[in-house]
Amino acid sequence: MAALNPSTTDLNPNNLNPEIFVSYCRRDKELVRSLCDALQHHQRSPWVDWQDIPPSADWRREIRTGILTAHTFLFVISPDSIVSKECLVELDYAIQHHKRLLPVVCREVKAEQVHPALASLNWIFFREKDDFDRSLTTLLQALDTDLEYVQAHTRLLLRAADWENNGRDQSLLLHGRSLEAVEQWLVKSGDREPRPSQLQREFVAASRLSETSRQRMI
Repeated sequence: MAALNPSTTDLNPNNLNPEIFVSYCRRDKELVRSLCDALQHHQRSPWVDWQDIPPSADWRREIRTGILTAHTFLFVISPDSIVSKECLVELDYAIQHHKRLLPVVCREVKAEQVHPALASLNWIFFREKDDFDRSLTTLLQALDTDLEYVQAHTRLLLRAADWENNGRDQSLLLHGRSLEAVEQWLVKSGDREPRPSQLQREFVAASRLSETSRQRMI
């Protein structure tokens, strides 16, 4: 898993604190640029890899970090992206970590050809025949929906991933009021999306066990 705070300047020079990770096929770059420009105009921060470079270990690490740190994983659906190996790897990583998924369609596809995790969601259409501004309004509304909850999900995921990356170091566990707040968040999460991941739950459980042991010693 990626380190949590690497520099992303080589891939995304203007967005070190992204809200949205954009997964797309290079053939759809023109639409994606227009979409990202519009998002930035509305004070949103997309994370996008614009470089046409062969995949490498460092490149994949940057991609994984971008997915982890973003609140939303936006998948640009097209006939090319739904069969792209790299796009599907990114999607699988986002699903693994229970990131919020938002599918936008730039070129026509059949629903049965799309990954089930995307096919089951409401699509936002940015095809040539669609009204771009109206679709953008719908996308912005979706990004703002339950935002505080989604932001809390991301913060907890980053803490849990840091703990996992460092061999589950007990010094990185939650304590006191921070732990209580996260436990309350878990209780309130219910069936809300994105759901807490297994890693997040294990991190909170380990934190509670450590806190209980510490209090007994005191």
